[in-house]
Amino acid sequence: MAKDNNEKNSKRLEDKTRRAKKIAERSQSVRETYESVENSFKRVFRWFSSSVDRFLFSRKHDKIISLILAGGLYMMLNFSNTGQLALDSTYTIKNHPVTLNADLDVYEVTGFDKTVDVSLTGRTASDVNAAKSQSNTKVILDLSGLQTGEHTVKFTTDNFSSRVNVTTKPDSATIRIRKKETTKFSLSHDYLNLNKMDEKYYPGEPEFESTEVLVRASAKTTESIAYVKALIDVKDATETFTTEAPLYAYNINGEKVDVDLIPKIVKVTVPITSPKKTVAIRVVPRGEIPGDRSIDSITLDHSSIELFGNQAVLDSTNEIRVNIDASQIDKDLKIYENIVLPSGIRQASIAKVNLDIKLGPKVSKVLKNLPVAFENNVGGYKTRLQDPEQAEIDVTIYGTAKRLEEITEENFGRVYFDMAGVQPGDVSLPLLVETDNYFITYKLEFDEINMEVVEN
Repeated sequence: MAKDNNEKNSKRLEDKTRRAKKIAERSQSVRETYESVENSFKRVFRWFSSSVDRFLFSRKHDKIISLILAGGLYMMLNFSNTGQLALDSTYTIKNHPVTLNADLDVYEVTGFDKTVDVSLTGRTASDVNAAKSQSNTKVILDLSGLQTGEHTVKFTTDNFSSRVNVTTKPDSATIRIRKKETTKFSLSHDYLNLNKMDEKYYPGEPEFESTEVLVRASAKTTESIAYVKALIDVKDATETFTTEAPLYAYNINGEKVDVDLIPKIVKVTVPITSPKKTVAIRVVPRGEIPGDRSIDSITLDHSSIELFGNQAVLDSTNEIRVNIDASQIDKDLKIYENIVLPSGIRQASIAKVNLDIKLGPKVSKVLKNLPVAFENNVGGYKTRLQDPEQAEIDVTIYGTAKRLEEITEENFGRVYFDMAGVQPGDVSLPLLVETDNYFITYKLEFDEINMEVVEN
Protein backbone atom coordinates (compact mmCIF):
# COMPACT_ATOMS: atom_id res chain seq x y z
CA MET A 1 0.00 0.00 0.00
CA ALA A 2 2.82 2.36 0.89
CA LYS A 3 4.53 1.45 -2.30
CA ASP A 4 1.53 2.35 -4.41
CA ASN A 5 1.29 5.76 -2.74
CA ASN A 6 4.94 6.49 -3.48
CA GLU A 7 4.42 5.69 -7.15
CA LYS A 8 1.43 8.02 -7.40
CA ASN A 9 3.36 10.86 -5.78
CA SER A 10 6.25 10.31 -8.14
CA LYS A 11 3.94 10.57 -11.19
CA ARG A 12 2.36 13.77 -9.92
CA LEU A 13 5.79 15.35 -9.50
CA GLU A 14 6.78 14.42 -13.03
CA ASP A 15 3.58 15.94 -14.46
CA LYS A 16 4.20 19.20 -12.64
CA THR A 17 7.75 19.30 -13.91
CA ARG A 18 6.61 18.82 -17.52
CA ARG A 19 4.00 21.57 -17.27
CA ALA A 20 6.53 23.97 -15.77
CA LYS A 21 8.94 23.35 -18.64
CA LYS A 22 6.20 24.01 -21.22
CA ILE A 23 5.26 27.30 -19.54
CA ALA A 24 8.89 28.36 -19.50
CA GLU A 25 9.25 27.53 -23.20
CA ARG A 26 6.14 29.57 -24.07
CA SER A 27 7.35 32.55 -22.04
CA GLN A 28 10.65 32.47 -23.87
CA SER A 29 8.80 32.42 -27.22
CA VAL A 30 6.64 35.41 -26.21
CA ARG A 31 9.71 37.40 -25.15
CA GLU A 32 11.44 36.68 -28.41
CA THR A 33 8.32 37.72 -30.40
CA TYR A 34 7.94 40.97 -28.39
CA GLU A 35 11.65 41.77 -28.86
CA SER A 36 11.27 41.18 -32.60
CA VAL A 37 8.22 43.48 -32.85
CA GLU A 38 9.93 46.11 -30.72
CA ASN A 39 13.02 46.06 -32.88
CA SER A 40 10.90 46.35 -36.04
CA PHE A 41 8.97 49.34 -34.60
CA LYS A 42 12.22 51.04 -33.62
CA ARG A 43 13.59 50.57 -37.12
CA VAL A 44 10.40 52.03 -38.68
CA PHE A 45 10.35 54.96 -36.22
CA ARG A 46 14.03 55.72 -36.87
CA TRP A 47 13.33 55.64 -40.62
CA PHE A 48 10.26 57.90 -40.31
CA SER A 49 12.05 60.31 -37.98
CA SER A 50 15.03 60.47 -40.29
CA SER A 51 12.76 61.08 -43.31
CA VAL A 52 10.86 63.86 -41.52
CA ASP A 53 14.12 65.49 -40.44
CA ARG A 54 15.43 65.37 -43.98
CA PHE A 55 12.13 66.85 -45.29
CA LEU A 56 11.71 69.57 -42.65
CA PHE A 57 15.28 70.76 -42.68
CA SER A 58 15.78 70.57 -46.40
CA ARG A 59 16.11 73.91 -48.21
CA LYS A 60 14.33 72.35 -51.12
CA HIS A 61 11.11 71.94 -49.11
CA ASP A 62 11.11 75.01 -46.83
CA LYS A 63 8.44 76.87 -48.91
CA ILE A 64 6.12 73.88 -48.92
CA ILE A 65 6.56 73.46 -45.17
CA SER A 66 5.81 77.17 -44.55
CA LEU A 67 2.64 76.93 -46.63
CA ILE A 68 1.47 73.83 -44.74
CA LEU A 69 2.13 75.46 -41.35
CA ALA A 70 0.32 78.69 -42.38
CA GLY A 71 -2.68 76.70 -43.60
CA GLY A 72 -2.79 74.74 -40.38
CA LEU A 73 -2.63 77.91 -38.30
CA TYR A 74 -5.47 79.51 -40.37
CA MET A 75 -7.65 76.44 -39.89
CA MET A 76 -7.00 76.43 -36.16
CA LEU A 77 -7.95 80.12 -35.82
CA ASN A 78 -11.04 79.76 -38.04
CA PHE A 79 -12.17 76.70 -36.14
CA SER A 80 -11.68 78.60 -32.90
CA ASN A 81 -13.89 81.51 -34.09
CA THR A 82 -16.59 79.17 -35.36
CA GLY A 83 -16.62 77.40 -32.08
CA GLN A 84 -16.99 80.73 -30.29
CA LEU A 85 -19.97 81.79 -32.50
CA ALA A 86 -21.65 78.49 -31.91
CA LEU A 87 -21.47 79.17 -28.20
CA ASP A 88 -23.19 82.63 -28.54
CA SER A 89 -26.92 82.92 -27.73
CA THR A 90 -29.17 85.44 -29.53
CA TYR A 91 -32.70 86.74 -28.94
CA THR A 92 -34.70 89.46 -30.74
CA ILE A 93 -37.18 91.66 -28.89
CA LYS A 94 -39.88 92.60 -31.40
CA ASN A 95 -41.47 96.08 -31.43
CA HIS A 96 -39.59 97.61 -28.52
CA PRO A 97 -41.01 101.13 -27.87
CA VAL A 98 -38.82 104.09 -28.80
CA THR A 99 -38.35 106.91 -26.29
CA LEU A 100 -38.10 110.29 -28.02
CA ASN A 101 -35.98 112.95 -26.32
CA ALA A 102 -37.28 116.21 -27.81
CA ASP A 103 -39.19 119.33 -26.83
CA LEU A 104 -42.56 118.22 -28.22
CA ASP A 105 -44.33 121.27 -26.81
CA VAL A 106 -42.46 123.41 -29.33
CA TYR A 107 -41.47 121.03 -32.13
CA GLU A 108 -43.19 118.38 -34.23
CA VAL A 109 -41.07 115.33 -35.09
CA THR A 110 -41.96 113.00 -37.98
CA GLY A 111 -40.26 110.20 -39.89
CA PHE A 112 -39.26 107.76 -37.13
CA ASP A 113 -40.60 104.35 -36.18
CA LYS A 114 -42.46 104.27 -32.88
CA THR A 115 -41.01 100.78 -32.27
CA VAL A 116 -37.85 98.92 -33.34
CA ASP A 117 -36.53 95.36 -33.09
CA VAL A 118 -33.75 94.86 -30.52
CA SER A 119 -31.22 92.00 -30.88
CA LEU A 120 -29.48 90.66 -27.75
CA THR A 121 -26.32 88.53 -28.16
CA GLY A 122 -24.51 86.92 -25.22
CA ARG A 123 -22.01 84.16 -24.43
CA THR A 124 -24.66 82.08 -22.69
CA ALA A 125 -28.41 81.62 -22.88
CA SER A 126 -28.75 82.60 -19.22
CA ASP A 127 -27.17 86.01 -19.94
CA VAL A 128 -29.59 86.62 -22.81
CA ASN A 129 -32.63 85.38 -20.86
CA ALA A 130 -31.77 87.69 -17.98
CA ALA A 131 -31.39 90.65 -20.37
CA LYS A 132 -34.67 90.09 -22.20
CA SER A 133 -36.55 89.87 -18.89
CA GLN A 134 -35.48 93.37 -17.82
CA SER A 135 -38.44 95.73 -17.59
CA ASN A 136 -36.69 99.12 -17.51
CA THR A 137 -34.83 98.93 -20.82
CA LYS A 138 -34.96 101.85 -23.25
CA VAL A 139 -34.35 102.52 -26.92
CA ILE A 140 -33.74 106.25 -27.24
CA LEU A 141 -33.86 108.68 -30.14
CA ASP A 142 -32.11 111.73 -28.72
CA LEU A 143 -32.79 114.96 -30.60
CA SER A 144 -31.27 117.24 -27.98
CA GLY A 145 -29.66 120.30 -29.55
CA LEU A 146 -31.07 119.69 -33.04
CA GLN A 147 -32.81 122.53 -34.88
CA THR A 148 -35.63 122.43 -37.46
CA GLY A 149 -34.86 120.49 -40.62
CA GLU A 150 -33.97 116.94 -41.60
CA HIS A 151 -31.52 114.87 -39.55
CA THR A 152 -30.31 111.26 -39.41
CA VAL A 153 -30.02 110.12 -35.79
CA LYS A 154 -28.84 106.77 -34.43
CA PHE A 155 -30.88 104.89 -31.85
CA THR A 156 -29.17 104.37 -28.49
CA THR A 157 -30.03 101.89 -25.76
CA ASP A 158 -30.08 102.14 -21.98
CA ASN A 159 -30.49 99.85 -18.95
CA PHE A 160 -29.63 96.65 -20.83
CA SER A 161 -27.31 94.13 -19.14
CA SER A 162 -23.60 94.68 -19.80
CA ARG A 163 -23.25 90.93 -20.39
CA VAL A 164 -25.01 91.14 -23.76
CA ASN A 165 -24.34 93.00 -27.00
CA VAL A 166 -27.36 95.16 -28.00
CA THR A 167 -28.23 96.28 -31.56
CA THR A 168 -31.39 97.79 -33.05
CA LYS A 169 -33.04 97.32 -36.43
CA PRO A 170 -33.12 99.85 -37.94
CA ASP A 171 -30.06 101.38 -36.30
CA SER A 172 -31.03 104.97 -37.17
CA ALA A 173 -33.92 107.18 -38.27
CA THR A 174 -34.12 110.07 -40.71
CA ILE A 175 -36.41 112.55 -39.01
CA ARG A 176 -37.79 115.98 -39.78
CA ILE A 177 -38.23 118.64 -37.11
CA ARG A 178 -40.82 121.38 -37.66
CA LYS A 179 -41.96 124.16 -35.36
CA LYS A 180 -45.54 123.92 -34.10
CA GLU A 181 -48.23 126.54 -34.65
CA THR A 182 -51.62 127.00 -32.97
CA THR A 183 -54.81 126.97 -35.08
CA LYS A 184 -58.52 127.04 -34.18
CA PHE A 185 -60.91 124.40 -35.50
CA SER A 186 -64.68 124.06 -35.12
CA LEU A 187 -65.94 120.85 -33.52
CA SER A 188 -68.05 118.24 -35.27
CA HIS A 189 -69.11 114.89 -33.84
CA ASP A 190 -69.78 111.21 -34.45
CA TYR A 191 -72.08 109.02 -32.37
CA LEU A 192 -70.65 105.65 -31.33
CA ASN A 193 -72.78 102.53 -30.69
CA LEU A 194 -75.93 103.86 -32.33
CA ASN A 195 -76.80 100.23 -33.08
CA LYS A 196 -76.80 99.54 -29.33
CA MET A 197 -79.57 102.03 -28.61
CA ASP A 198 -83.23 101.07 -28.48
CA GLU A 199 -84.35 101.80 -32.05
CA LYS A 200 -87.22 103.98 -30.85
CA TYR A 201 -84.73 106.52 -29.49
CA TYR A 202 -82.50 108.86 -31.40
CA PRO A 203 -79.74 111.28 -30.30
CA GLY A 204 -80.35 114.88 -31.29
CA GLU A 205 -77.84 117.63 -32.01
CA PRO A 206 -75.24 117.69 -29.17
CA GLU A 207 -74.59 120.83 -27.14
CA PHE A 208 -70.84 121.34 -26.52
CA GLU A 209 -69.39 123.27 -23.60
CA SER A 210 -67.02 124.75 -26.19
CA THR A 211 -67.54 124.55 -29.94
CA GLU A 212 -63.90 125.29 -30.84
CA VAL A 213 -60.64 123.46 -30.22
CA LEU A 214 -56.99 124.54 -30.54
CA VAL A 215 -54.70 122.40 -32.69
CA ARG A 216 -50.92 122.49 -32.09
CA ALA A 217 -48.98 121.17 -35.09
CA SER A 218 -46.67 122.22 -37.89
CA ALA A 219 -48.18 124.23 -40.72
CA LYS A 220 -47.88 121.24 -43.07
CA THR A 221 -49.69 118.90 -40.68
CA THR A 222 -52.37 121.49 -39.91
CA GLU A 223 -53.10 121.82 -43.64
CA SER A 224 -53.84 118.08 -43.79
CA ILE A 225 -56.58 118.28 -41.13
CA ALA A 226 -60.11 118.16 -42.57
CA TYR A 227 -62.04 118.22 -39.29
CA VAL A 228 -61.84 117.65 -35.54
CA LYS A 229 -64.48 115.33 -34.11
CA ALA A 230 -65.83 114.50 -30.69
CA LEU A 231 -66.64 110.78 -30.40
CA ILE A 232 -69.77 110.43 -28.25
CA ASP A 233 -70.83 107.01 -26.94
CA VAL A 234 -74.65 106.67 -26.87
CA LYS A 235 -74.83 102.97 -25.95
CA ASP A 236 -78.13 102.13 -24.14
CA ALA A 237 -79.09 105.82 -23.89
CA THR A 238 -82.84 106.41 -23.36
CA GLU A 239 -82.82 109.96 -22.03
CA THR A 240 -80.81 113.17 -22.31
CA PHE A 241 -77.35 112.85 -20.73
CA THR A 242 -74.09 114.77 -20.22
CA THR A 243 -70.67 113.19 -20.73
CA GLU A 244 -67.05 113.94 -21.64
CA ALA A 245 -66.08 113.03 -25.19
CA PRO A 246 -62.52 112.54 -26.50
CA LEU A 247 -61.42 114.67 -29.46
CA TYR A 248 -59.53 113.50 -32.56
CA ALA A 249 -58.27 115.21 -35.71
CA TYR A 250 -58.82 113.54 -39.11
CA ASN A 251 -57.63 114.09 -42.67
CA ILE A 252 -59.89 114.09 -45.73
CA ASN A 253 -59.62 110.26 -45.95
CA GLY A 254 -60.94 109.81 -42.42
CA GLU A 255 -57.52 108.84 -41.03
CA LYS A 256 -56.42 110.13 -37.62
CA VAL A 257 -53.80 112.89 -37.62
CA ASP A 258 -51.34 112.93 -34.71
CA VAL A 259 -51.52 116.47 -33.28
CA ASP A 260 -51.83 118.22 -29.92
CA LEU A 261 -55.45 119.13 -29.13
CA ILE A 262 -56.40 121.70 -26.50
CA PRO A 263 -58.55 120.47 -24.84
CA LYS A 264 -58.27 116.73 -25.49
CA ILE A 265 -61.78 116.06 -24.16
CA VAL A 266 -64.90 118.20 -24.14
CA LYS A 267 -68.05 118.24 -22.03
CA VAL A 268 -71.19 117.64 -24.09
CA THR A 269 -74.94 117.27 -23.48
CA VAL A 270 -76.79 114.88 -25.80
CA PRO A 271 -80.59 115.20 -26.11
CA ILE A 272 -82.27 111.81 -26.51
CA THR A 273 -85.68 111.90 -28.15
CA SER A 274 -88.11 109.46 -29.72
CA PRO A 275 -89.22 111.28 -32.89
CA LYS A 276 -91.96 109.54 -34.87
CA LYS A 277 -94.22 110.16 -37.82
CA THR A 278 -97.10 108.32 -39.51
CA VAL A 279 -97.04 108.25 -43.32
CA ALA A 280 -98.95 106.47 -46.09
CA ILE A 281 -97.77 103.26 -47.77
CA ARG A 282 -97.80 103.52 -51.56
CA VAL A 283 -97.41 100.52 -53.90
CA VAL A 284 -95.38 101.28 -57.05
CA PRO A 285 -95.51 98.69 -59.88
CA ARG A 286 -92.32 98.49 -61.99
CA GLY A 287 -92.64 97.31 -65.58
CA GLU A 288 -95.81 96.24 -67.41
CA ILE A 289 -98.40 93.53 -66.83
CA PRO A 290 -98.02 90.91 -69.62
CA GLY A 291 -100.67 90.68 -72.34
CA ASP A 292 -103.81 92.80 -72.45
CA ARG A 293 -104.29 93.06 -68.69
CA SER A 294 -103.63 95.91 -66.26
CA ILE A 295 -103.81 96.50 -62.51
CA ASP A 296 -107.30 97.53 -61.48
CA SER A 297 -106.77 97.63 -57.70
CA ILE A 298 -104.33 96.77 -54.90
CA THR A 299 -105.68 96.37 -51.38
CA LEU A 300 -103.23 96.56 -48.43
CA ASP A 301 -103.66 95.16 -44.93
CA HIS A 302 -101.92 98.37 -43.69
CA SER A 303 -102.45 101.67 -45.46
CA SER A 304 -100.05 103.62 -43.21
CA ILE A 305 -96.89 103.07 -41.15
CA GLU A 306 -95.40 104.70 -38.06
CA LEU A 307 -91.70 105.60 -38.41
CA PHE A 308 -89.07 106.30 -35.73
CA GLY A 309 -85.73 107.98 -36.43
CA ASN A 310 -83.88 111.17 -37.23
CA GLN A 311 -86.20 114.17 -37.08
CA ALA A 312 -84.81 115.73 -40.26
CA VAL A 313 -85.34 112.48 -42.17
CA LEU A 314 -88.86 112.14 -40.78
CA ASP A 315 -89.67 115.70 -41.87
CA SER A 316 -88.64 114.90 -45.46
CA THR A 317 -90.44 111.51 -45.59
CA ASN A 318 -94.06 111.73 -46.73
CA GLU A 319 -94.66 108.13 -47.81
CA ILE A 320 -93.06 104.70 -47.82
CA ARG A 321 -92.99 103.06 -51.23
CA VAL A 322 -93.33 99.32 -51.79
CA ASN A 323 -92.04 98.33 -55.24
CA ILE A 324 -93.45 95.26 -57.03
CA ASP A 325 -92.38 93.66 -60.32
CA ALA A 326 -95.46 94.01 -62.57
CA SER A 327 -93.89 91.88 -65.32
CA GLN A 328 -94.26 88.82 -63.06
CA ILE A 329 -98.00 89.33 -62.46
CA ASP A 330 -100.36 87.67 -64.97
CA LYS A 331 -103.41 86.99 -62.79
CA ASP A 332 -105.14 88.05 -59.59
CA LEU A 333 -103.00 87.10 -56.60
CA LYS A 334 -102.14 87.79 -52.99
CA ILE A 335 -98.51 88.43 -52.01
CA TYR A 336 -96.52 90.08 -49.24
CA GLU A 337 -93.60 92.46 -49.57
CA ASN A 338 -90.95 93.49 -47.04
CA ILE A 339 -90.79 97.19 -46.23
CA VAL A 340 -87.45 98.88 -46.94
CA LEU A 341 -86.81 101.85 -44.65
CA PRO A 342 -84.87 104.90 -45.85
CA SER A 343 -81.52 105.75 -44.25
CA GLY A 344 -82.03 107.59 -40.96
CA ILE A 345 -85.25 105.71 -40.11
CA ARG A 346 -84.34 103.28 -37.32
CA GLN A 347 -87.62 101.50 -36.68
CA ALA A 348 -91.15 101.14 -38.06
CA SER A 349 -94.44 99.85 -36.67
CA ILE A 350 -94.58 97.07 -39.30
CA ALA A 351 -91.93 95.16 -41.26
CA LYS A 352 -94.00 93.80 -44.16
CA VAL A 353 -97.32 94.42 -45.91
CA ASN A 354 -99.82 92.01 -47.53
CA LEU A 355 -101.16 92.92 -50.99
CA ASP A 356 -104.35 91.72 -52.72
CA ILE A 357 -103.88 92.48 -56.44
CA LYS A 358 -106.77 92.50 -58.91
CA LEU A 359 -106.33 92.76 -62.70
CA GLY A 360 -108.69 93.97 -65.43
CA PRO A 361 -108.81 94.44 -69.22
CA LYS A 362 -106.36 97.04 -70.55
CA VAL A 363 -107.75 100.02 -72.51
CA SER A 364 -106.16 103.28 -73.70
CA LYS A 365 -106.88 107.00 -73.63
CA VAL A 366 -105.15 110.02 -75.18
CA LEU A 367 -104.42 113.13 -73.12
CA LYS A 368 -104.22 116.08 -75.50
CA ASN A 369 -101.88 119.08 -75.59
CA LEU A 370 -100.07 118.71 -72.29
CA PRO A 371 -97.55 121.56 -71.87
CA VAL A 372 -93.85 120.62 -71.99
CA ALA A 373 -92.08 122.18 -69.00
CA PHE A 374 -88.39 122.52 -68.05
CA GLU A 375 -86.31 122.68 -64.87
CA ASN A 376 -82.76 123.49 -63.70
CA ASN A 377 -82.21 126.39 -66.11
CA VAL A 378 -79.55 127.68 -63.71
CA GLY A 379 -77.83 129.67 -66.48
CA GLY A 380 -80.97 131.70 -67.15
CA TYR A 381 -80.84 130.78 -70.85
CA LYS A 382 -83.52 131.35 -73.46
CA THR A 383 -84.72 128.42 -75.60
CA ARG A 384 -85.92 128.39 -79.20
CA LEU A 385 -87.69 125.20 -80.24
CA GLN A 386 -86.74 123.91 -83.66
CA ASP A 387 -90.36 122.71 -83.95
CA PRO A 388 -92.76 125.11 -82.18
CA GLU A 389 -95.36 122.35 -81.99
CA GLN A 390 -93.11 120.58 -79.44
CA ALA A 391 -94.24 123.13 -76.86
CA GLU A 392 -97.16 120.74 -76.25
CA ILE A 393 -97.43 116.97 -76.36
CA ASP A 394 -100.08 114.24 -76.52
CA VAL A 395 -99.72 111.34 -74.07
CA THR A 396 -101.42 107.96 -74.57
CA ILE A 397 -102.16 106.25 -71.24
CA TYR A 398 -102.98 102.55 -70.70
CA GLY A 399 -104.87 100.92 -67.84
CA THR A 400 -108.27 99.61 -66.80
CA ALA A 401 -111.32 101.68 -67.69
CA LYS A 402 -111.86 102.41 -64.01
CA ARG A 403 -108.35 103.82 -63.62
CA LEU A 404 -108.35 105.86 -66.85
CA GLU A 405 -111.70 107.40 -66.07
CA GLU A 406 -110.14 109.16 -63.07
CA ILE A 407 -107.21 110.66 -65.05
CA THR A 408 -107.41 113.96 -66.97
CA GLU A 409 -104.95 116.42 -68.50
CA GLU A 410 -105.10 118.36 -65.23
CA ASN A 411 -104.22 115.53 -62.80
CA PHE A 412 -101.98 113.28 -64.93
CA GLY A 413 -98.76 114.95 -63.84
CA ARG A 414 -96.17 116.74 -65.97
CA VAL A 415 -93.91 116.20 -68.98
CA TYR A 416 -90.60 118.12 -68.79
CA PHE A 417 -86.94 118.26 -69.80
CA ASP A 418 -83.93 118.84 -67.51
CA MET A 419 -81.52 121.66 -68.46
CA ALA A 420 -78.87 120.85 -65.82
CA GLY A 421 -75.42 121.20 -67.42
CA VAL A 422 -76.76 122.57 -70.72
CA GLN A 423 -74.55 125.07 -72.60
CA PRO A 424 -75.56 127.53 -75.36
CA GLY A 425 -76.01 125.93 -78.79
CA ASP A 426 -78.23 123.34 -80.49
CA VAL A 427 -79.23 120.59 -78.05
CA SER A 428 -81.56 117.59 -77.90
CA LEU A 429 -82.87 116.59 -74.48
CA PRO A 430 -84.93 113.54 -73.44
CA LEU A 431 -88.44 114.09 -72.13
CA LEU A 432 -89.25 112.94 -68.60
CA VAL A 433 -92.58 112.21 -66.91
CA GLU A 434 -93.57 112.84 -63.32
CA THR A 435 -96.89 111.30 -62.22
CA ASP A 436 -98.54 109.79 -59.15
CA ASN A 437 -100.72 107.46 -61.24
CA TYR A 438 -98.69 104.30 -60.68
CA PHE A 439 -101.29 101.77 -61.94
CA ILE A 440 -101.11 102.98 -65.54
CA THR A 441 -98.47 103.01 -68.27
CA TYR A 442 -98.00 105.71 -70.90
CA LYS A 443 -96.45 106.51 -74.28
CA LEU A 444 -95.29 109.99 -75.34
CA GLU A 445 -95.99 111.49 -78.78
CA PHE A 446 -92.24 112.19 -79.07
CA ASP A 447 -89.38 111.20 -76.74
CA GLU A 448 -86.98 114.15 -77.03
CA ILE A 449 -87.11 117.85 -77.66
CA ASN A 450 -84.82 119.78 -80.04
CA MET A 451 -83.94 123.40 -79.37
CA GLU A 452 -81.39 126.18 -79.59
CA VAL A 453 -80.12 127.43 -76.24
CA VAL A 454 -79.03 131.09 -76.23
CA GLU A 455 -77.74 133.57 -73.68
CA ASN A 456 -80.41 135.75 -72.10
